[in-house]
Amino acid sequence: MRVSIPKNFPRVRKNRHDLDEASVATTGLKIFMYMLAMYMASHVMACIWYFIASYDDLDHTTWAFQFELSDKSISEKYTLCWYWAIVTVTTVGYGDVIPNSDEERTFAALCSFVGSVGFAFLVGKMSAIANGAEQSNIKFQNKMSNIVAFMKANRF
Repeated sequence: MRVSIPKNFPRVRKNRHDLDEASVATTGLKIFMYMLAMYMASHVMACIWYFIASYDDLDHTTWAFQFELSDKSISEKYTLCWYWAIVTVTTVGYGDVIPNSDEERTFAALCSFVGSVGFAFLVGKMSAIANGAEQSNIKFQNKMSNIVAFMKANRF
């Protein structure tokens, strides 16, 4: 139910608008922070993934050998490693970048586990944020309805 505010109360109308904007901004900021945390986690995973391969000089025993990573630019290396991290964390796992050594398999399994837990946490938090925003909006709408009813009853 949409609450209409009488025209002779511009301050009430402005305050309501400010509260709506603050709620949206807070919700948006929370979502942005969780997405930033997911990016940072995938960045760290990508860096470690490259480090594991580079520790063995990107030779034939590593995942990097099939992509001839030693001949690539730093941006191409990072893009491939970050792609692997995102695909692993989201448990999509296309199978084009696969671990070859025990160290790589162990790290890939750890990343897959952390990704599953992190994804479940992120979905839960996003749901809680959406639910909290909706509850705040309902509470605010109820208060505004009570104010308008009071003003009408007292002929403001």
